[in-house]
Amino acid sequence: MTGRMDREFDLPSLLPATYYCTDCAERLCEAARGIEGVSGTNCSKESGRLTVFYDPRLIDETVLEREVVRLGLEVVGAVEHAAYRLTGLD
Repeated sequence: MTGRMDREFDLPSLLPATYYCTDCAERLCEAARGIEGVSGTNCSKESGRLTVFYDPRLIDETVLEREVVRLGLEVVGAVEHAAYRLTGLD
């Protein structure tokens, strides 16, 4: 197996928080770029997809998946999330 491959991930599944946070999604996409063997990422917060481009000679897909999941947990745990009730807008 040679060349560049890609692996797609579901962002809401990777960010196990009560509320899907687009800031956390962006932080995860940025963090995934730092995984050894990853050449880039494409983060679509609108569709909730993270595509990771990687070299299978440098990182196994199983290891890549484990690292992305670990980073997702790390990103969510690094910030406090709050929900606010909005009233009187009608």
